[in-house]
Amino acid sequence: MKKIFVTGANGLLGQAIVSLFTRESNYQLVLSSVEDKPFLEYGHPYV
Repeated sequence: MKKIFVTGANGLLGQAIVSLFTRESNYQLVLSSVEDKPFLEYGHPYV
């Protein structure tokens, strides 16, 4: 399983990347954003 660290996960591009890799089962996502609370709940850990 590959790990992907997504910075700016609440942004337009970040949301698209998270959506794309969430459909793939062989990736583990770790998300980051400047916001205290994510706009969308992805079920992945936020750093």
